[in-house]
Amino acid sequence: MIHQPAPAVIPSRLPSRSGGDGYLQVRQVDGRSVVTRAMARSPLRLLTPRHTAGAAWVYTSTFGGGLVAGDRIDLHADIGPGATCVFGTQSQTKVYRSIAGRGAGQSIDATIRDDATLLWVPDPTALFAESIFTQRQRFELAASASLLWLDWFTSGRKARGERWQLSQFESRAAITVGQTLVFKDALLLDAADGPINGAYRMGSCDCFATIVMIGPKFTIACEQLLRWIASQPARIIDGLVFSAGVISGGGVVRVAGPGSEAVGAWLVEHLAFAADVAGAAPWARKW
Repeated sequence: MIHQPAPAVIPSRLPSRSGGDGYLQVRQVDGRSVVTRAMARSPLRLLTPRHTAGAAWVYTSTFGGGLVAGDRIDLHADIGPGATCVFGTQSQTKVYRSIAGRGAGQSIDATIRDDATLLWVPDPTALFAESIFTQRQRFELAASASLLWLDWFTSGRKARGERWQLSQFESRAAITVGQTLVFKDALLLDAADGPINGAYRMGSCDCFATIVMIGPKFTIACEQLLRWIASQPARIIDGLVFSAGVISGGGVVRVAGPGSEAVGAWLVEHLAFAADVAGAAPWARKW
């Protein structure tokens, strides 16, 4: 029996909780993907500009330009059958220093239904000195759904000498197709374990990105990219090092480099196929 995601539970309003809750619903209407419901509570904002492309475009932002100690983001997204959504951020997600051990956090839960496509392509997270940030992301796909997922972060304000001066960064991500877990990732950078910028930790890397491509919309592009990466010599090229691996129904790519500009340029070049799915380049006028 083929497992399908549970029917959407559509709230009439956000539950009475702490700030940062959000809910997004995207549906296919008259041949176009549109945002049919978007709700958010400060510090989270959901921006839904009109776009000439057939996909629905959504950007997150925060009041104050970043996350401060005690901020919590809890976002739920539901991408309906046949719909396509491009989900990004207005700018880098800045995580400011913690206060008395209190950090910031965010939790993302997304359901991608039959023949739906989600391009999750935020700008990188910038981890400032003494920051504490906890992140959880979960994506549940129907068997015919597709997902391009990008998650990346930087060393902070390098020009101000804050290179990898964060206190703690913990990130966990999981992707399921039907009832099958196809990707699970966990990362912990903790200053209590020693210098994060040490030679055997982040070393010379100032930006690290993980990309997952899965589902029928990305099958050909994924195979081509993985084949190209496999043909490259195992060495640093223009300050960048990258690797790739196969997962059920897709692939995962990791890129490390000297900064968001260099890694961003690599993404623009090698994920150019995203424009064909989204109707326009997700990184236009950015990287």
